[in-house]
Amino acid sequence: ITVTELEDALERARTGEVEPARAVLHPLEEVWREFPKILLKEAAAAAVAHGASLARGGILHLPAPFARGDSVALVTRKGRIVAIGKARVGSEELGELESGWVVETRRVLAEATDFPPLWRAPSPPPSSG
Repeated sequence: ITVTELEDALERARTGEVEPARAVLHPLEEVWREFPKILLKEAAAAAVAHGASLARGGILHLPAPFARGDSVALVTRKGRIVAIGKARVGSEELGELESGWVVETRRVLAEATDFPPLWRAPSPPPSSG
């Protein structure tokens, strides 16, 4: 699609004719459909939405294989895209890991306010008194 076609479709949508705009605009989940996905646990989705990278413990399911360095879509169990990241390990290596950072978050696409923080703040050090 060209910028001119997009402008025309949006102008027609402003006048009430929305079909041309629907034909060229797609939900984020559809745009990233071809990318490997990682389904996130709820707390991990919240952390990623707030800018964190993904740790091994935050993975719920891997629907498709991917290689180290691939761009991956980080999604909720309902299919909502949270972020795009770069895999630090391949999907085959994940089976051998119990912990560690596995995806570096590159771009958060979800609104952080839609994901309340579900992690606990670190405990303060014990007082020495």
